[in-house]
Amino acid sequence: MAIEQLKKRYANHPLGTALQELDKATDINMLHRVYISAKTMVLLLKYQTELTESEAKTLDEYIESRITVFQPGGNQSNYS
Repeated sequence: MAIEQLKKRYANHPLGTALQELDKATDINMLHRVYISAKTMVLLLKYQTELTESEAKTLDEYIESRITVFQPGGNQSNYS
């Protein structure tokens, strides 16, 4: 399932709110909190079998792609 379909499916769920926050938050502390929340919800929904393995993977990839960290020296890397 495409990320847009998953966003629409979970629009009225805390996961949907977290995904929206990932798109608009700029503060690193807020991004970190939303990242942790979103990753936890994906794991929980997968455990409860509300998400398939491929849906969880799609969401995880999307969440990871939204987080960029500036390391010392100005280098950028993915959060994980």
